[in-house]
Amino acid sequence: MNARGSDQEVWVYGEKLAVPEALYIPPEALEVHLDNFSGPLDLLWHLINQSRINILDIPMSLLTEQYLSYVDEIKQRSLYLAAEYLLMAALLIDIKSRSLLPSKKGADNDDEAEYAEEDPRNELVRRLIAYEQIVGASTYLSERTVVGRDCHAVVVEIRFATPTVFPVPDISYLIDCWRRLIQFKSFVQPHCVVREVLVVAEFMDVLRDNVKFSQFFVFQDLCSQSMPVCYRIVYFLAILELAKLKEVDIIQQEPLAPLYVRRKMT
Repeated sequence: MNARGSDQEVWVYGEKLAVPEALYIPPEALEVHLDNFSGPLDLLWHLINQSRINILDIPMSLLTEQYLSYVDEIKQRSLYLAAEYLLMAALLIDIKSRSLLPSKKGADNDDEAEYAEEDPRNELVRRLIAYEQIVGASTYLSERTVVGRDCHAVVVEIRFATPTVFPVPDISYLIDCWRRLIQFKSFVQPHCVVREVLVVAEFMDVLRDNVKFSQFFVFQDLCSQSMPVCYRIVYFLAILELAKLKEVDIIQQEPLAPLYVRRKMT
């Protein structure tokens, strides 16, 4: 983008941009970029690459001529911007003039001989090589992934569990617990369990006697609530065995209804 003249004309890529009449743009508010060159060294590097010039053997006459023609174009657009380029132009003219001078072979001392033997283009070459390294590093960094531009950082909240701190018991409390434990142990008495052998055949004989004197009986009346569970189970198995032998009939009108045991009719 560049600005031309005092009437605040705005040009973008060589084309005039229509600006509203009510919009005021101060002249210093516009930043001028010419052909995307960031400075004198950038322009020099472009001219060297465009002409395929060996950086270690720069033809100063050709390079200075191309550079000055470009600076003349810059001065027509922006005198403030041209000041930076004019400083480099002065350096190029100085190097060109020194290159045209004859070599001082008969120097009086070593310092003058060293100055005479040094190529005046060396300083420019060093600056161009350093600029190339900086541009290469800048390009490398710009191609790397940038957080916020190419990706977003993942924020993971890590919560560390606070360890439980148990209070240290008092010695008197431990003594009291030990005493109560000893007292409780003294209350515990050994209990002997005697295994009772129940024979289904014996219970079948009891049931035969019941149905012998009466036609039927209710199973719930035979097995009272006070009778141990093991006796009830054996009585039930005995009834099933008698029904299997077809000695009795088992009658129940509905589920969970009283269970009637009747002698088998012959």
